[in-house]
Amino acid sequence: MPHHTNAGDSDQPSFSPLSRRSVLGLLGAVPLAAAAVSAARPAHAAARATAAGSAPNTALAAKIEQIMARPEFQGAQWGAEFFAPDSKESIYELNAEKLFVAGSSSKVFVGGTAMLALGADRRLATRVYRTGPVRGGVLKGDLVLVAGGNLLLSGRLRRDGSLRLPEADHTYSTTPGAVPIGGDPLQELRGLAAQIARSGVKRVEGRVLVDTSLFREGSEKLANNITATISPIMVNDNVVDVTVEPGPGSGRPAVLRISPNTDYVQIVNQVRTIAAADAASARPLTFTGDERRADGTRTVTLTGDIPAGSQGLFRAYFVPEPAVFAAFLFTEVLHRAGVRVLEKKAGTGERKLIAQYAGPALPQQLKPMLKVSSNLHTETFPLPDGGHRRR
Repeated sequence: MPHHTNAGDSDQPSFSPLSRRSVLGLLGAVPLAAAAVSAARPAHAAARATAAGSAPNTALAAKIEQIMARPEFQGAQWGAEFFAPDSKESIYELNAEKLFVAGSSSKVFVGGTAMLALGADRRLATRVYRTGPVRGGVLKGDLVLVAGGNLLLSGRLRRDGSLRLPEADHTYSTTPGAVPIGGDPLQELRGLAAQIARSGVKRVEGRVLVDTSLFREGSEKLANNITATISPIMVNDNVVDVTVEPGPGSGRPAVLRISPNTDYVQIVNQVRTIAAADAASARPLTFTGDERRADGTRTVTLTGDIPAGSQGLFRAYFVPEPAVFAAFLFTEVLHRAGVRVLEKKAGTGERKLIAQYAGPALPQQLKPMLKVSSNLHTETFPLPDGGHRRR
């Protein structure tokens, strides 16, 4: 079943895609509060807060000190400098002359910049367009899924509006205790497919295309020796979750559970079950031999050992081509919704909106970066920010 993306098609929007580096440079020009934290004893005495005209701002200083005095921060050393959003004036500083390793506290800069540039009520909508007429339940054209930078097409969002944020997050798959997000990783795509089915479309005499022109895709190295493709389309964080459980006995193959359950990637299971006594010499779980088929689907081998009687292990397979992954998944959920896609090239026509998902507001979008410190989201998030500002 071939799947396609439309990154080079002639019906792309007229704006130019931004490079990752140019957007990060653009964001660097936005004034924002910055802070850094490292473990040490408290050092609050060097704080200074000013208001307009350099008069002391004791109310601001008191609020900041109240946060730093929380019991969970006992033993921490703080360094911070805050600037007024409409000027370069420093309005609060603490140990500003000292050097800190910012680490993941720099993610506050990314999140704050996004809030300042886009606004707290901004929603990064995902839309689907048709490129031809619908007659008798048949779409004579393509379905185009346009990525709007929503990073929560993942099953993270619960019905009550809260997010699933497991610790450690699945994007840190080599970290002990990492688990899949939970929920249905395709729930948002299913909602879009249901809208299309309700519109009366039963057959698509065309293709499923994914428009990733919001910004240019590219490969980035993350922490823990992980390389990921950064893309404006992100389904399940562009990860296939693989949970590995021991087989029925020593020497037997392990049992793999895959989420989302898709034919996009075939994982060849070469993980063996070993005796519990041999756990110290177990081979780590490793993906090898990743191969691309002509239709864009993948075959990859998972090797390693798992001790008998263990609670199981987890690894995340980061998909190399997120747009192909999304197109394949969307075609699968369309079929389950009763919409058959024939995968034949159709004539290009004017795009007409047929389905959309607004997604949660910006503060929710930022939580995987700020709450579970997702480096994948950190690398990605400045790019929807810059793309939407450019558009």
